[in-house]
Amino acid sequence: MATNRISILVALEGADEGLKRALTSAEKSLGELASTAKTAGDKAAAGMAEVKAGMSAFSEQVASAKTQLLAFLSINWAAGKAQEVIQIADAWAMMSARLKLATAGQQEFTTAQRELFAIAQRIGVPIQETATLYGRLQAAVRMLGGEQKDALAITEKHFAGASTVRGVGHGSAVRTLAVRPGARLRSAPRGGV
Repeated sequence: MATNRISILVALEGADEGLKRALTSAEKSLGELASTAKTAGDKAAAGMAEVKAGMSAFSEQVASAKTQLLAFLSINWAAGKAQEVIQIADAWAMMSARLKLATAGQQEFTTAQRELFAIAQRIGVPIQETATLYGRLQAAVRMLGGEQKDALAITEKHFAGASTVRGVGHGSAVRTLAVRPGARLRSAPRGGV
């Protein structure tokens, strides 16, 4: 660091020792002040460097925390989606098992699966509820001498009737009517009487 020195030349005549001592003391004090100022400036520069390093470290920690948070949220989202897929697969397997129990043979099973999917799509009800009701109705219809097409027709009429209930949300009306299919069968007109 370049030092700028200012020299003051004072010409005094006479032999005043007190003045000489005062000037020497002032010169010494100015030298100490310059040294102290230089030391203070160095300390301030070092302090600023530490603050800058601290801010840099803080920024890196914030960036690292942000990355970790995003990774955690991504993993959590992916785990949730995987759980949804597993639940859908379980529901499909359960529905297929119920249909296999309610049907007599692979051809009837395949027909029931295709037709129940079509009914659910046409009416806008969940396939699980459609399959559950069909499974309950199929055995009763078969005992009364009916065929698969009769059970499918009753299933479709049941859900079509549930969708016309007014003042009740569609999903809750379907669930209420699907839980009590016997009530609809008892209230249906009997043929031949």
